[in-house]
Amino acid sequence: MVTVFDDVVLDESVERFLADCKPSTALTYRSSLKHFQKFISGFEFSGEVVGSCTRMLDLISADQAKPVREKQFIARAIMKGFKEYLETQGFENKGFAPKGILTRVGAVQSFAKYYEVVISTGYTQMPVGIVQTKSYPWSKESFGRFIGYLETPLYRALEAVLYQSGLGIGDALALTYEVIRDDFESGILPICLDLVRHKTSVPHVSFLSTEAADLLRVYLGERDSLADSDLLFPIKARSVQGYFALRAQKLLGGYVGRNPAGPHSVRKFFRKSLVNSGCPESYAEYWEGHNLRTDLRKTYTAMDAEEWRLEFRKYMKALSFKIIEPDENVARATKVKESENIVRTIKVKGGC
Repeated sequence: MVTVFDDVVLDESVERFLADCKPSTALTYRSSLKHFQKFISGFEFSGEVVGSCTRMLDLISADQAKPVREKQFIARAIMKGFKEYLETQGFENKGFAPKGILTRVGAVQSFAKYYEVVISTGYTQMPVGIVQTKSYPWSKESFGRFIGYLETPLYRALEAVLYQSGLGIGDALALTYEVIRDDFESGILPICLDLVRHKTSVPHVSFLSTEAADLLRVYLGERDSLADSDLLFPIKARSVQGYFALRAQKLLGGYVGRNPAGPHSVRKFFRKSLVNSGCPESYAEYWEGHNLRTDLRKTYTAMDAEEWRLEFRKYMKALSFKIIEPDENVARATKVKESENIVRTIKVKGGC
């Protein structure tokens, strides 16, 4: 587990910077800048301890204003020192991965840029970031084809829930029958999900549209009677990731590295579908459980489920999809139907 340094107090200048960032960005930057404050509080340059983020800005500004021959390149020394510091931190003090180092150094650069101080990482031997797999550019057709590759009702229902609610995989797998029971059993659409996001503890609502509700009925119809506390999807996230990765091979014809059509890519497709249909982006973010700025959060949490249901209905059509069964499924279904017809014909003849 990464140390968060709960005892570290950030400068007023840092808090002012974080207050002007988006809440989700501020959450990441705060952790990174706590690591930096821990480092800078003991970092020495020319025999003096820098001590704080604010003093660092003052020193760098003064150094950059000097003639070339008098510059000490304090910013370069600090960034190189911070990089080396991060290489000894992280999980069990084994050091952060290249991406983790670049993220934390980037947070310091953003903080300095806020105060119009440019910090370059040139000549500091920063690690090379590993290129991450980009999310698959979903369309309604490709999404319908992918669900067609999911053979079991459980996974079809789960994929539809992920798309039409915008939930992350952890929150979707934590859904219990109680959350959907009233609307589900009454046939009310869209089904309201009154939730608290696990990752950020942010309260929010989201919804399940027609296709997700229909696939849930098929899937839950195969299960025994459900108690309120029963999980809708009693499986592990690792199993879901593995299953989707195999089916993505069929959709994409193969890929290298991380599955680009994984659950998180579907969460992005949710927001894209809504925003492209004219839905305010803040609505989509609220339904996803993002931590919005204070005024929006107060307004949105004051709205009740029925008010939000009316808003969601305006954009439900943007989340609709049609399952496209692959050729092998169609052939299998045709073969089964033909076999049933033969058996039925034999029974009729036998009864004559």
